[in-house]
Amino acid sequence: MRSLFSFFILTFILQLVQSATKPCEAQQIHIALSDAFTSDPATNNTIKAIFHTIDECSSAYISLKTSQGTQKIQATAVNFFNDTYSTGSYSTYVHIFDFPQLEFSQTYEYSCFGSDNTFLGKPQGPFKFYLPSPNYDGKETRVVMFADMDHFPDGMTTINGLGNLSLSDFGSISAFIHVGDMAYNLTGSAGKRGDNYMNTIQKFTAIMPYMVTAGNHEEEKNFSNFNMRFQMPMYEESQNHYYSFNLGNMHFVSFNLDLVNSYPETKGPMLTWLEQDLAAANSTRDKQPWIIAYAHQPLYCSYKDNSCPVNAKKFAEFEDLLIKYNVDLVVGGHVHFYERMLPIKKGAVAPFQLNEDDQNFTEIINPEAPLYILQGIAGHRGEANDSQSIYKGKSFSVKVSKTLSYLSVRSQNSTHLLVENMRSDDGTVEDYFSIVRRSFQEEPINETNLTNTTEPVNATESDNVTESNNTTESSNATNPINATEPSYITESSNATNLTNTTEPVNSTGPSNVTNPMNITEPTNSTNPTNATEPSHQTEPRNVTFPSNMTLPNNTTLPSNTTQPRNITELSDETKSDNSASKRNGFFAFVFTMCLIALFV
Repeated sequence: MRSLFSFFILTFILQLVQSATKPCEAQQIHIALSDAFTSDPATNNTIKAIFHTIDECSSAYISLKTSQGTQKIQATAVNFFNDTYSTGSYSTYVHIFDFPQLEFSQTYEYSCFGSDNTFLGKPQGPFKFYLPSPNYDGKETRVVMFADMDHFPDGMTTINGLGNLSLSDFGSISAFIHVGDMAYNLTGSAGKRGDNYMNTIQKFTAIMPYMVTAGNHEEEKNFSNFNMRFQMPMYEESQNHYYSFNLGNMHFVSFNLDLVNSYPETKGPMLTWLEQDLAAANSTRDKQPWIIAYAHQPLYCSYKDNSCPVNAKKFAEFEDLLIKYNVDLVVGGHVHFYERMLPIKKGAVAPFQLNEDDQNFTEIINPEAPLYILQGIAGHRGEANDSQSIYKGKSFSVKVSKTLSYLSVRSQNSTHLLVENMRSDDGTVEDYFSIVRRSFQEEPINETNLTNTTEPVNATESDNVTESNNTTESSNATNPINATEPSYITESSNATNLTNTTEPVNSTGPSNVTNPMNITEPTNSTNPTNATEPSHQTEPRNVTFPSNMTLPNNTTLPSNTTQPRNITELSDETKSDNSASKRNGFFAFVFTMCLIALFV
C-alpha cells in the first residue's frame, strides 16, 4: 500500500515538473519586419525575432529552415531587464535574433531553442511565416490594423479572430499592426500581465509580423517595459517612437504622440524626421503610391469627452505635414469605438469627388486631405457592443460602431485602396470604403468646380445619427466602383442631395444638415471591390521636395528614459543571484516533494 501511494506521489511530482515553466523555455515569441523594409536600409536583416526566458540561457538559438537548408541563428543580443512596479518586482531575459537577408515573397519555418537540454526547456515550434516584399510586384498588399486590446473576454474575441485570420489568410496578409494600448497594462501584476498577454497572442505573433506603436497605457516609466519587449525598424535611432517601412506599394509611417504629450521637447526632432520621411515617400509615388500613417492618439473623432476635442490643435504641426505630403489614410485608437470620417483639413471636410449615386460614401475620389479612421475597439474588458451607447457623430463622421472589430487595409492597385472594418467574432465586413486616386498633384483637382470651404464643419453633435447595427444590404455591393461622372463636394451635407454643393455647411448647425450614418453593408463581404485600373487613369507623377532636409543631430529621448540593459553590463553577482534564486526555488520544491513521498 505504501509503495502504491509513493508511486502516485512521484507520478504527481513528475507531472508538476513537466508542466512547470522551465528556466530556458522560449516564451512570448513574436516576429517583426526589420531594416530591409525601410526606404534607406541600415542592414539587410529582413526579420527580427524575439523570445523571453526565465534564466539567462546563453546557448539559446533559433533553427531557421530555408530552401538552402537549415541555419542555426545565434542571438544578436541577450538583454536582462528588471524593474520594480507598484505591484512588485519583475525580471526577464530577452533574446533578440536578426534573420539575415532572405528571399521575399517566400514561406519559411523556424523553431526556438532556449537550450538543447530539454529538461531546461523544450523546443518551441516549428512556426511558419510568410515574408512579404517591400517592393511592389503587381500583387495586392494587405495589412490588418487594430488598437486597444487586452486578453480578457472582450479582447479574446479579437485575439481568437486574428488567430483564425492568420491561418485562413496566411500569405495574403503582410503584417498585423497594433496601434497602441496592449494588455492594460504590460506592467500589471508586476509585469506578469504583459507576459501572459504576449503568450496569449503568440498564436499569431509567431507567424505574422507584429508591428506596434506605443499608447498611453505603455507610458509607465518612460515606455521602458514596452521598449524592452519590441524592436521596430530604426530601433537604435528612435526606440520604437517613430519609424517607417514599405510593403508592396504602400508606405507606412508610425509616430508616438503620447511621447510628445509627456515630453514636449521631443516634438521638434520627431517633426523633423517625419517631414523628411514623408517628403521622400511622396517623391516616390511611382513605387509606393499609398501612404498610411498611424499613431495611438487620434487627431480627429467625434467623441467629446476624451482627447479628440483638443488633439487637432495640440498636434497641428503633425497634421500640417500629413496634408502637405498627401497622406492617404490616418489610423488612430485610444477612444474605444470605430469611427470612419471623411477627408478632413484643419477641422473642415476637405474637397473630394463622389459618384452621384454613392450616398454611403463608399468611394472617395481624389481627396485633398487624409481620411481618418478611429479603430480603438479591438477589445478592452467591459466596453464592447452595447455596454456603452453609440456616441453621435460630427459633420465629418460617416459611421460609428461599438462592435468588436479590426481594420483590413489593402492596396488593390496604384489607384484603389480598399478599407474594410471586420467584425472580430465572425470576420464579416461591417463597413467598407475605397480611396480612389486619379492622379497626385499639389494643386486642387478641378478647382473651378469645387467650393472653397473656409469655415470648419459644425463641431457640435448631429441630431440625426443612428447606431451602426441599422444596416441594410446594398443591391450594388458586388462592385461598388461604378465610375460615373463624379460630383464635387466639400462638406458632408444631406445624403439625399450631395451633388454640386455650393455653400458650406452652416457652422451654427442648421436643422437640415444630417450625417450619412446609415451605411449599407455589402452583400459580398469577402471582396466588395473587384477593382481594375481604368484606362483613363494615369500613374502618379513624382513630386520633388527640398533636398536639404536632414535629421537633427540631437534626436534623443528624455535623459531619464531607461532601456533594457545587456547582460554584459551586469555584475556576475547580480546575474547569479537572479538565476540561482529561480533555480534553487524550483529544485527545492522537487526535493521537498520527493522527501515527502519517501517518508509517507
